[in-house]
Amino acid sequence: MKKEVKNIVFIIISIIVFISYLFIKEGKNNIVKVFENINYTYFVYALINIILMVILDGIMLHIIRKLYQKDGKLLNSIWIKTSSVFFGLITPLQIGNVAAEITLLKKNNMNTGDAATIILGKTIFIILGSFILYTYFMLTQFTSYNLNLVLKIIVYIGYY
Repeated sequence: MKKEVKNIVFIIISIIVFISYLFIKEGKNNIVKVFENINYTYFVYALINIILMVILDGIMLHIIRKLYQKDGKLLNSIWIKTSSVFFGLITPLQIGNVAAEITLLKKNNMNTGDAATIILGKTIFIILGSFILYTYFMLTQFTSYNLNLVLKIIVYIGYY
């Protein structure tokens, strides 16, 4: 319990130091200007998209995890994915995401090799699904969907 309290205190102190540095470096007026220019509708869309991605990825992890560990819980799988996403955010190129998932699966009484296999399988499913979706978009030339130019460019870049 003491370790959890130390971690929470460390996170709170880190946030306070970061915000203090931001105010000292940028000044209150610049920070207020930035927040006035934010379109909060897109912020809410992004937040909903991230939450949905974490939940769906947690469900995918749970489905594949059931092949190796029958007693795995759905909420535990979603918690593992959520924790790994946050750990990935603090590491370069989100490399910590995979390591955190494997470590947390191992803490839940799973063999390290099985955990790595689950993460690899999940990644392969995502890549195959994306490839099929992008191929469909390329072959139909976006005629079925009313997509704007920016989304077309993103899909083209993602395909190549």
